[in-house]
Amino acid sequence: MNRSSRRFFFLLLFGIVLLFVALRWPMLDVPMERDEGEYATIGLGIFHGIPPYSESYTMKLPGAAALHAVIFWLLGPTVRSLHLALLLINAMTLVLVASAGRQLLGAQGGLFAGAAYGTFTLGTGMFGFWLSAEHFAALFLMAGACAMIAQIKKRNLAFLVLGSVLLGGSVVVKHHAALPALAWLMVTIWKNSSGVRQDSALSPQSSVLAGGGMLLAFLAPVLITMLAMASCGVWEKFRFWTWDYAKQYASAVPLGVGWEYFKIGGGKIFLDAPLLWTLALFGLGGLICRPATVPTLDPARAWLVPVALASAIAVSMGLLFRGQYFILLAPAAALLSGAAWETLRWWRLGNRWDCFTLPPLRYLPGAVLLAGSFIVLLEPLMLEIHRTPAEVCRQVYGLNPFPEYAVVADHLTGLY
Repeated sequence: MNRSSRRFFFLLLFGIVLLFVALRWPMLDVPMERDEGEYATIGLGIFHGIPPYSESYTMKLPGAAALHAVIFWLLGPTVRSLHLALLLINAMTLVLVASAGRQLLGAQGGLFAGAAYGTFTLGTGMFGFWLSAEHFAALFLMAGACAMIAQIKKRNLAFLVLGSVLLGGSVVVKHHAALPALAWLMVTIWKNSSGVRQDSALSPQSSVLAGGGMLLAFLAPVLITMLAMASCGVWEKFRFWTWDYAKQYASAVPLGVGWEYFKIGGGKIFLDAPLLWTLALFGLGGLICRPATVPTLDPARAWLVPVALASAIAVSMGLLFRGQYFILLAPAAALLSGAAWETLRWWRLGNRWDCFTLPPLRYLPGAVLLAGSFIVLLEPLMLEIHRTPAEVCRQVYGLNPFPEYAVVADHLTGLY
């Protein structure tokens, strides 16, 4: 990619980011929901020097709560601070998805993937206006993935260590992120041992050392977290809630009930962006079948197929299929939809669509595909135009009294 093309890519990417910032901005004051309240309570305790698991209990690892404490330190302990942080985190993840897509799919595929990620994670099915741990996990996953892809191309040890640590950090934020993180890690180890070119493959001894170093760097965030909990005197509670209790919780749902949960949760997710999810499935099928007509997608095949499958399994753990769980699948699904866009673009360039070769009709299929993929953004736009943040919370969460909690909290604050 030459300098002018790179500049044009980042200019379009900046425009996409601004679009999603504009769509999220009116919802900064949406009332906090259950998981946000949990993370915020523990994070506020950390902010005031109270260790997690000492007075508040959760089966989740403390990464998300610790990051909430950082947000409160930087922006203040308010609901608006959390959602402003969500806006920034989502924008950064979108940029990382697009950057990974540019490396694996090409410029157009990367831009399509970035826009797809923003669309997926804005939908009400994924509870897109609320800051869940999965948003943090997706950011760490894609930051680590971009470092790994850069390392393969530049052979820079710093990228290798940084990527491994970032992937490990995603696990501290959310247990389930371990599967896609390991998928990115294993593909990188394999790429290092086989080499992008025949003359760049590492020797067996170097491959073992590199792989061992990556695994150690990957485990470092978890090991540091364990040491921190032990030093705070909450090791037994930490182990019970994040391992013993979490293990029982994850195995409590029978397979038949899990299927019903999938139909409910997965159905809402699919209806938020039906064409994009269809394109993601098409992109996955295309990469598995490895069509010879799209040679530029060959490097993406080794990365995206295992990561997508691992992400799908991560969403399925516990068989609960809650909406926010699908955020872990959103980066892989976005990249797969970008692969589908590239496949369809190559078919057009190869004159597979003969009826669209005339200049007036040349860009019609792409325009229709873009309009059909992203017209779903009208839903959050209409919500913002016709609903206040509290009304949006009521529409998404039904009778859950999240708006009322804010009023009660203000009243109690006034009393004390």
